[in-house]
Amino acid sequence: MAIEKLSQPSIEVINVTNLNAVTSATEGDAVEMRKFVNKTVFVKVSANTGAVTVGVEISHDGTSWSEIQDGELPKTYTASNTSDEDSFSFYDYSPYIRVKTTTQSSSTVTAKITGQVS
Repeated sequence: MAIEKLSQPSIEVINVTNLNAVTSATEGDAVEMRKFVNKTVFVKVSANTGAVTVGVEISHDGTSWSEIQDGELPKTYTASNTSDEDSFSFYDYSPYIRVKTTTQSSSTVTAKITGQVS
């Protein structure tokens, strides 16, 4: 009996900066995530002397958006002398995703969206 080495399954990863050091209420661009069901959003809030709310939205067409409300999101960051960093992971089939900030007051927000399919 011969033994054949099977190839490893391919892993595809996406890593997109959706908000890049924004300082006002902003909606990030739509990021196509159609083939990535395992999604993680990394958020960094710095220079925060007021408050900022960060949310993640999903869409079936890249035009009509719904905000994820899962107990962790949306999240409001209050004044802090240090940077706040969080990650939010979820399993979702929505083809589009974006990050948005609202009620922004004296803070800088950077967000990255990642996804993996294997």
